[in-house]
Amino acid sequence: PPVPVEIEPSSPIESEEPAVDPYLKKLEAYGFGLFNYSVLTADTCDPFYDEWRTKILDLEEEIEDAGDELDAEEQDVADLEDELVLAEQAGDHDEMDDLKTKLEQEEDEAHEVEDKVDDLDDIYKKSLIIRNKIAELCLSLGVKV
Repeated sequence: PPVPVEIEPSSPIESEEPAVDPYLKKLEAYGFGLFNYSVLTADTCDPFYDEWRTKILDLEEEIEDAGDELDAEEQDVADLEDELVLAEQAGDHDEMDDLKTKLEQEEDEAHEVEDKVDDLDDIYKKSLIIRNKIAELCLSLGVKV
């Protein structure tokens, strides 16, 4: 008969990754992959705060420009829809086909601009959080920005 083999229990596998401080993990989340707070020191507070303040001002302009662009695209869509109605009423099938193609293109362009506005708005909100978090951390370092 086979001889039973005794197997010793194995020791648990130890993780090679160091334990991550929950505060640092939370802080990293506030960076959204856009800012690493570990580089923030009393000496770098002002430059980083100014950099993010400037980014926010630039984003506000970009959002305004993109909003104007979206308004123009939406107006183009509305104008083409009106033209299409007139072509349908006139029974001009060639014009209707042409306008439907143009309308589809304009709607695609409007969607692209709308996505751009949404992306800029998302980055803007994240940038506000980062700037505010920089100000908070700088205050804890004894620096008022």
